[in-house]
Amino acid sequence: MLSSFAAEQAAVSMFGECLGNTFVEKQELQLATMSRKSGEHLIVFMHGIGCAKECYADAFQAAELADFSLCALDFPGHGQAPSLRENTVEAYAEVALDRIEAVGAKRVSLVAHSMGGAVGLLVAQRMDVACFVSVEGNLVAEDCALVSAKTARMSFDMFTTKGFYRFSERLRQSERKDVQAWARWYPQCDPVAIHQISRSLVDWSDGGQLLEYFLNIKNRAYVYGGAEERVDYLLPLLKHTKTYSVPDSGHFAMVDNPAGFYEIVAGIVTEE
Repeated sequence: MLSSFAAEQAAVSMFGECLGNTFVEKQELQLATMSRKSGEHLIVFMHGIGCAKECYADAFQAAELADFSLCALDFPGHGQAPSLRENTVEAYAEVALDRIEAVGAKRVSLVAHSMGGAVGLLVAQRMDVACFVSVEGNLVAEDCALVSAKTARMSFDMFTTKGFYRFSERLRQSERKDVQAWARWYPQCDPVAIHQISRSLVDWSDGGQLLEYFLNIKNRAYVYGGAEERVDYLLPLLKHTKTYSVPDSGHFAMVDNPAGFYEIVAGIVTEE
């Protein structure tokens, strides 16, 4: 399989970046997506805070997903998507719903990472999903500890003038494969959007509703990178949920081990 960066370039070259207009709270946005039509079952990929649709570029090269239609989108203020006046989990869900409805697929499964997991759960409250795959998606307050809680605690001025750029530099200096990828995507984001969506995500994660929404989805799965110890605070709450570990990976399993990640995803959505 290609390296993550090479896969990003190949996916854009082969499948292009489609632009589509959507309206959120009367604000028109032009959003970029990577998409491919291959069957009646559509898999929609949702990224996390500070990321972009390209984190799922390897999906378009995965032989296991050849018979599925695929769509990965940039949330507002991320990647190539302009920011909203108010960037919230609810607003991002509206954007995702609009894009999904525009495709018009007969069956839709959601694969949602980190912050995207919260967005996807709100989407799943408003449409039937064949399968919901949470990839270390936000469910409880502890899921915000890595980045979003720290961002939300900063004042708006402090984060947008200093915090955002300091964190971008920290990412750039890392030698880890997943963080290097994050370092490409994070500086593309709007600092205002990152601060707003972090505050919204913390509110939703603290509220308890996300876990309830997830557990009420019939066909659901939870995917995490590496050892159980990374998510040992959460697994006891998922006793009746199918859980899968992607070996040789961390929070960005789709970047660290794309072959293993998409093999698991394909198995989940095919089994549905």
